[in-house]
Amino acid sequence: MGRGRLEAFSDGVIAIIITIMVLELKAPHEATAQALAAQAPVFLSYALSFQVVAIMWVNHHHLLHAVRAMDAPLLWWNNALLFAMSLTAGLYASAVPLAYVSIWIFGIYLLIPALYFMPEPKLEAAS
Repeated sequence: MGRGRLEAFSDGVIAIIITIMVLELKAPHEATAQALAAQAPVFLSYALSFQVVAIMWVNHHHLLHAVRAMDAPLLWWNNALLFAMSLTAGLYASAVPLAYVSIWIFGIYLLIPALYFMPEPKLEAAS
């Protein structure tokens, strides 16, 4: 499998993730400023989740261009990363009430994909 095919697959999955997230946004029932203001937590949760997915997409793009060879472990790690990213679609909605438990769960969840993007430590041989 070539890099282009893996990148296209990943881009497709990420596009679906963003689509699912935006489907959770609902129009206010009334055309008033108060009704729009009541939607602010939902919109802010979506905006935060979109930004998280966008950051991960940019990092994923850079990582794929640094890869020298495609192999089975890379494909499985890529699937694990896409799975972690897809959790955003469900967890952002649970953070809407802004309960402390939801915020902690969301914060811990964000740590999972961040670990995938951590650079490997470079060990220098002692001379």
